[in-house]
Amino acid sequence: MPRYAARAMKSAAATPRSFRAAGSTEALRAAALGANLWAVALLLPVLHGGARGALDAVIVLLPLVPLAIGARALAAGVPRLSPVAQRGLAVSTLLFAFPITLAGAIASRADLADRDAWGPLGLLVASISLLAYGAVSAEACGRPVVLRTSSAQGLATAQPASEPPLRRWLRRATLGGVTGGALLAAVVAPAIGARATLVRTWGESADEATVLASIVGAAAGSIGLAAFVGPRLRAPRAGELPSASRRAVRVSVAMLLAAVALVAFFLLRAWERTVAT
Repeated sequence: MPRYAARAMKSAAATPRSFRAAGSTEALRAAALGANLWAVALLLPVLHGGARGALDAVIVLLPLVPLAIGARALAAGVPRLSPVAQRGLAVSTLLFAFPITLAGAIASRADLADRDAWGPLGLLVASISLLAYGAVSAEACGRPVVLRTSSAQGLATAQPASEPPLRRWLRRATLGGVTGGALLAAVVAPAIGARATLVRTWGESADEATVLASIVGAAAGSIGLAAFVGPRLRAPRAGELPSASRRAVRVSVAMLLAAVALVAFFLLRAWERTVAT
């Protein structure tokens, strides 16, 4: 018997894992990742740049208030609130109030950007922390506060698709490499170099040029993942184009995007030389 079939029969015979409601585990994860994001994106840069007064201390601590309220709503709930209201409170505080107050606190210290308080490595760590917090908080808020009574019934055992281990690890390496490249292009590359160089090259438009580079890098990474890497790694569906035709379409679109990117690169280089002179 093939190894995959034996594994499928073993998992089908096992007792199905019960679905847990939101509780202390989800609250602890969201609070820990939120505190890590707050420390990396706000606390450490402020400590590096120095507080300007008592108001700065209040603004720095303000994002922790909705984070604590949301974690409390997930862990033990809020008295005299229905489960639906508790879930709404967790969603509004963890997914909206905390990121907004954190962004507002960072925007209030615009002088930290002039001092390079974050740097490329700090921006990369802050971006990864934000992604981790958003994913864990969204998963936690998607869980119900109270579970309803339900029953589990086993399904008929189906023959799983066989996949060589080398192909599985190659797929994971491809996704990881493309995702890492997208983060480097959108976060690290625009932040490389001193601010004085950016100001000397772009003048008063230095900040706008950095934002534009981040947007272009993020768009290129998203297009690569969504339009090329992701569809290429899945099995063909019924009714799709033949493999040769599908490959020709993807190659044509890829060459078109590469040509557009190359033209945009030369235009930006020409514009940079014009501005510099």
